[in-house]
Amino acid sequence: MSTCNLNTNQTARTASDFRVVARAIFVASLMGVLGVFRLSETSRLSAADPIPPKSQLQAQVRSLLLELDADQRARRQKAERELLDLGQGILSLLPPPELLPNHAVRTTVARIRVNLERRQAQESVQPTHIKTSKPMTLSAWLRQMEAQTTNQIDATAVPASIAESQINQTPETSFWHAFEAVLPEKHLRFQFAPDSSSLKIVPETMPGADAAWKVAIDGPFRVAVDSVKARKVTGNAQQQRVRTELSVAPEPRLRALFLKLAAKDFQATGPAGRVFPAADAAAQFDLPLGEGGRFVRWNLDFAANGALSEAEIFPLKIEGKAMMQIAAASEHIRFTDLVDGAGTARRRGGVTVVVQKIQAKPQPDETQTVSIKVLVAYDTGGPAFESHRTWIFHNEVYLDRQEGAPLPPNGGFETDLQTNGSVGVTYHFQGLKGSLADYEFVYVAPTLIVDVPIKIRLEGIRPPVASK
Repeated sequence: MSTCNLNTNQTARTASDFRVVARAIFVASLMGVLGVFRLSETSRLSAADPIPPKSQLQAQVRSLLLELDADQRARRQKAERELLDLGQGILSLLPPPELLPNHAVRTTVARIRVNLERRQAQESVQPTHIKTSKPMTLSAWLRQMEAQTTNQIDATAVPASIAESQINQTPETSFWHAFEAVLPEKHLRFQFAPDSSSLKIVPETMPGADAAWKVAIDGPFRVAVDSVKARKVTGNAQQQRVRTELSVAPEPRLRALFLKLAAKDFQATGPAGRVFPAADAAAQFDLPLGEGGRFVRWNLDFAANGALSEAEIFPLKIEGKAMMQIAAASEHIRFTDLVDGAGTARRRGGVTVVVQKIQAKPQPDETQTVSIKVLVAYDTGGPAFESHRTWIFHNEVYLDRQEGAPLPPNGGFETDLQTNGSVGVTYHFQGLKGSLADYEFVYVAPTLIVDVPIKIRLEGIRPPVASK
């Protein structure tokens, strides 16, 4: 009996000792990871340096990460809740899950990261706002617009006399509402600048600066009716169509991918409540916005019996709904080992990036040409994603090192693989100086693809009054 108790006690002590040793190893490993991560993400401090200004938050995150390996489940759950409560501001302080030495902690950190990234993505697609406390010049107001909303604005085409004219104080309002209130007063309109995400402000007399017939704002989206016209149906004198040209523009800071809508979700209403249903109720639209993600325009026909006069169409009301798919929550995904790093995978949110192959070729001028083949896979798939995935080819990519400017793929890129939700791309970099070990490969990817609903309600639509 006593021998049995002795063995039991020894076993318990052995298990306890093992947990103590295992935790000590984990703590040492985790602190090492946090140290490496901190060096790579901040200003490469030495161990003797004082902790930087975010020291309190960093120390709190570090302590809670250690608690994720506590012996008691309640402590682990409490630490996870507290990390989530700290919010999206700690994302840059969380070490990449794949660098954590403990599987359970790695799983928990990955779960926390996904949760916070989803919150961040949802917040990023909310409308931005501007508020000014005093009258100022238009140019100063546009600078405030950029600073407060992070939307880029090009005002180089605005005449100096208008740019320096005064505007009234702006109460707090959304980005698009502010534009619609201020620009018409100054006889200005906007265009989408070519090859840029900026909005270009131009005089209303400039070609291509046509005014919309009617505008409505829903969240970060500007919905416009650009034209309405009645047209005959070939071979059917008893039918007519009310053809509308509609457009949707997200705020310039957003990277919109494509617009999804169904014709059956739209209807037009004329005077006295006359309803014009969608002419092709079965039509489905998946409309890409292009690489810039700036705006999309489409035609939608409504059915009517008999010939229609303008008095029977206007004022017109159009109601409907759509869904905009937006690439959100961009993150810099770093690959630090370019010498032996082929096969390394990194997952952030809903995207996985795998470095499949790295080739370096010395050049006569003592530089190197480097080709890096990556596979990028998003959780979001399906036919619509398959049709419009070319935006992935334009995710930002560069080689980084501690000294010198980042090097973009100056040798171009080529696609190697295209499957549902994923693409393979080989990027070519030319003129690398020094050792490949001095560089890190950085892939900047939106980590989540989010669907943002758009409620469309345009009332009082009439033909524009011709200017005299």
